[in-house]
Amino acid sequence: MSSEFISKSGYTENLKIPISTVEGWMQRHWQLGEQYVVVGHTTLIHKKRADQWIAQHGRKASDQAETASGSKSGARASSSIRKPSTAIPTRKLTSPARSNAANG
Repeated sequence: MSSEFISKSGYTENLKIPISTVEGWMQRHWQLGEQYVVVGHTTLIHKKRADQWIAQHGRKASDQAETASGSKSGARASSSIRKPSTAIPTRKLTSPARSNAANG
């Protein structure tokens, strides 16, 4: 007997993707009762509907190659590297009572 549903771990093993990826889809995109159901403490993925969602929302290999080589517009993407803070360093302020206690 074949089922429309597969366990979340079984689904991720079949696709060879991390469970966290499917959990992200579930939180952000999938609808409970549509692409997955929860029975007790077990999450079951509706294989056909989940695969359809991936087919509709996934990027094709040619799309990924374009993105990796740059944008279509030729505009430069913003850097993900954080710049150093422009905040001015300040001195550490210590109360006179604390200073006297530390110095003995």
